[in-house]
Amino acid sequence: MTLKDLLAAGTGRLADRITSVGDEAGDRADDVAWRLAKLSDQAAGRLGDYAADASRRVANRLVRLGERVAGR
Repeated sequence: MTLKDLLAAGTGRLADRITSVGDEAGDRADDVAWRLAKLSDQAAGRLGDYAADASRRVANRLVRLGERVAGR
């Protein structure tokens, strides 16, 4: 093989490796994005639960306050 052939073969192998690594990085990025989306959904659900609980507590306190004011 000539030096030119060796260089072409080496460059081809390097391009294949770069492509493989790029594909793997893309797969991992997709996995990370999916996991972050799942965590975001869970966080949003927890925040909604917290807001609903806080709203119920405030409503209950207002009812009790109203009962006190009304003299019950």
